[in-house]
Amino acid sequence: MLKLYFLLQEHPPQCLLEFHPLADYCNGILSAFNELRLCAPIALAHTATNHLRESLGAVVRCTLAFYRQEQQALTQAEKDNFTRFCACFAGQLLPYLQKCLHALFPPAVIASHLGVTLQLLQKEVHINVLYRYITLFKPNTYMLQTKEIWKEKKGH
Repeated sequence: MLKLYFLLQEHPPQCLLEFHPLADYCNGILSAFNELRLCAPIALAHTATNHLRESLGAVVRCTLAFYRQEQQALTQAEKDNFTRFCACFAGQLLPYLQKCLHALFPPAVIASHLGVTLQLLQKEVHINVLYRYITLFKPNTYMLQTKEIWKEKKGH
């Protein structure tokens, strides 16, 4: 059972209940966010975002490694379950974590602190830091997209 629903007036995605590793992961992230929420200095926004990005990258690498190792042995039901897992991760968990990150470090406050417009911040700093992961696990294309994103990341 998910124990936290963070700063938002909504609960974590219900699909997480079907995938215990994702539910545990979400709880861990929310616990860390809840530790910061009472006193979250804007100066930590970049660091917190980078740590979250690295953590999500580890989830993606782990998931990709599992798929590479097990893809030939998966039954059709397991492939369907894996596709639902990926859809839950990309379509539900990531947007929820993005909302939580924005609740913790509001983009408007960051823009004001930096003395730039919100539009410029979104354009230059890529405020939607989790967006790249949303497309990772689309059915039938998630493997190709994952490989391309990690090649791109290694190049930078």
